[in-house]
Amino acid sequence: MRKLLPRLLAATLLLASPLSRAALGPVSFPFDPAQLAGVWTENASNEIACAPGKAQFRFRLDTVRQRLEIQLDRLQKLGDREAADRYSAQIISATANTLVIRYDHEQRVTMTGKPVEWELSVVAPGIYRWRATDWQPHEVNPVVGIRCQAD
Repeated sequence: MRKLLPRLLAATLLLASPLSRAALGPVSFPFDPAQLAGVWTENASNEIACAPGKAQFRFRLDTVRQRLEIQLDRLQKLGDREAADRYSAQIISATANTLVIRYDHEQRVTMTGKPVEWELSVVAPGIYRWRATDWQPHEVNPVVGIRCQAD
């Protein structure tokens, strides 16, 4: 019994430590990347979203689910940045239907001076909406993301 108790205590501490949890593998990622598979476009008007000639893109999540890359089919301007055909972002958090991201080299700031973070919410299969995380919970950007083609 004297030898068993210290061993049980050591095993309990090992299992409870953050290093041991990291060694066991990543925590389950609640967002299914398949929700963002395919070719997408964004629309903020009553035009046909997937019309020929409209910019289209693909989302890519890295294997450890810490980064999101958006690969466009052409050069395009994002906010006040120079035109690019690819944008990357850090994934801050995730739920079953949302990703909260911060674009690399983000220059825009919130009212409190922090870099803007964006929430991408999948609101239905093949449809997403954007909102800045410092907006009111019901506020969304007028842009609607539409899947034009599945993989």
